[in-house]
Amino acid sequence: MEIEGYIPDKSFVLQNVDEEEKKQILYEHSEKLAIAFGHANIPPSMPIRVIKNLRVCGDCHNWTKFFSKMTRREVIVRDGRRFHHFIDGYCSCKDYCKNSHTLHTDEEEAHICDKTKGGPKKTNAN
Repeated sequence: MEIEGYIPDKSFVLQNVDEEEKKQILYEHSEKLAIAFGHANIPPSMPIRVIKNLRVCGDCHNWTKFFSKMTRREVIVRDGRRFHHFIDGYCSCKDYCKNSHTLHTDEEEAHICDKTKGGPKKTNAN
């Protein structure tokens, strides 16, 4: 994938190890392993679905975009906050997770989601 332009973002590895080991750690992230397993075992006409309880790191998000473009596979990842639907190198979240490195409360997250859908929802207040 690196030949196609994917560059591992080692800033997502928090361990104090050398650069080559950081690269290896990134390749062992659970969603990458799950997607590779799905690619090997699921017919190409079916989407690959991955569910995880933690948020997807920016490197895995970028890797999955490259994967979906290179393999022409549809990949759906459900992380701890949202669904990511990858098709042809694009994600349905419009790279929200890569642009937001801060953790938000559920209330802040709902407000952010409302803003991306055209503003806060209006209620009939008396």
